[in-house]
Amino acid sequence: KAYADVALNRECEKVQTASEGMRNNQVYESAVKLAKYSDILGTEWIRTRLIAAANSVGLGMMEASKTVNSGLNRALIRSV
Repeated sequence: KAYADVALNRECEKVQTASEGMRNNQVYESAVKLAKYSDILGTEWIRTRLIAAANSVGLGMMEASKTVNSGLNRALIRSV
């Protein structure tokens, strides 16, 4: 669990420090990477944290939510 928490914090930091024009891409990439920890952290917690990070840098709630969901879904589909 500790490793997963560190990974989540790092990905949120990447979202918050991504340059303008790359933030949405980073949100997506972070969601894809973090999907593997959904059993440990819970999908809702990952979603909540990534959306909050995206909102903190100016991405709207709808845009951030759609991007996070898309990344999580893609990763989960690939793992099947």
